[in-house]
Amino acid sequence: MLRPFFRDRRGTAAIEFAMLLPVLLMMLAGMLELSRATDMWRKITLLARTVADLASQGDAQNPLTATPSPRR
Repeated sequence: MLRPFFRDRRGTAAIEFAMLLPVLLMMLAGMLELSRATDMWRKITLLARTVADLASQGDAQNPLTATPSPRR
């Protein structure tokens, strides 16, 4: 009774695809999230470098207030 079902191979590719599709979609989502995280890390690093560079240059618009006042 079940022997014809075991011999029939017509739907094998569709079933294999249906089983692999969630795995492939999860891998795609993981790669997208990894690329977004890498991009954010790069942007934050660039921002930190820029802020550190600007902070090390001091106040160019008002240099008198940028120097510490003498102690009494």
